[in-house]
Formats: sequence, C-alpha cells, structure tokens
Amino acid sequence: MATSDDYEVGYGKPPKHTRFRKGRSGNPAGRPKRSRNLRTDLEEELNAQITVREGGREKRIRKQQALVKRHVNKAVEGDLRALHGVLDLIGRVTGYGEPEVEQEHLSAEEQALIDSLRTRFADLMAGNNRRSKRKESFHDKPHHDKPKPKAPKAKTRKARSGIRRARRSP
Repeated sequence: MATSDDYEVGYGKPPKHTRFRKGRSGNPAGRPKRSRNLRTDLEEELNAQITVREGGREKRIRKQQALVKRHVNKAVEGDLRALHGVLDLIGRVTGYGEPEVEQEHLSAEEQALIDSLRTRFADLMAGNNRRSKRKESFHDKPHHDKPKPKAPKAKTRKARSGIRRARRSP
C-alpha cells in the first residue's frame, strides 16, 4: 500500500487536501425550497391561532374562525355590505341559491326516438349488429377488377426542361 507521500494524483484520484472532510456534505446549503404560492400562504395564515376575548374569557381560535365571527356579527348588527358578503359566502359554501336545472318534458314522439336509439345501442354493444345479417350490396363489393395503372416514369431533368445539346462532330 502506498503512503501519503507517494500517493499518485490522476483521473478519479483527486489530491487528498481537496477532498470533502468526513462528516461534511458536498452541498451544505441543500436543495432550495420550492416557491410558495398565494393559496399556500393564505391557508397557512388563516389556520394560524390567535387569542381573542369573548364574553370576558380569552380563547385561542384560528384566524379564519375569527374572521367569520366578525363578519357574521357585523351582518347581524345591520351592516348591509357584511350581510351581502355573508349571504354570498353561504351560497358559495353550501351551493344554496344555485339555479336548479329543470328537466324538459319530452313529447311521446321524442321519447320513442330516444328509446329506439337506446335499444339499437344496446344491440350494438351486445354484438347483435343488424348490418352483418343483410345481403351484400353494390357498395360492399370493389368497384373494379382491373389493377390500377402504374404511374409514368419520371423524365430526366434535361428532358423536362426541353433543352437539347447539340452534338459536336469530330
């Protein structure tokens, strides 16, 4: 085994003084954290706890709860803007106030058409294709028995341009 004095430096063998020390990382700062977006920041802030005084007692609640309480209390006191905001929030959260889709009543003719289409589709899915049972028609056969004619050979460049060279006589 070679001693430290006659250590050969070369490909794959860096000098000992430039190597990483034991217990040290080659990337001390580590991988950078990913950037945060507005939604993440907002959720974190709304979930943070704060201390509020309610009825002479201190309580720890989330900021989101405090915000909703204040908004609802202002609406109850008669603030029209707060009332509108609370009603809008209720509509968004619960889906209350969204227009219900009324089903149109179909005539007997339209219903019969839909029923026939359903049965045809069910037959197709089951493999009972009615078209496979019919007789061959003109459209099922090839229209010609002759092979297609071959394309003419491409002319050379000289022949296409129409230029002819005059022959030299000796």
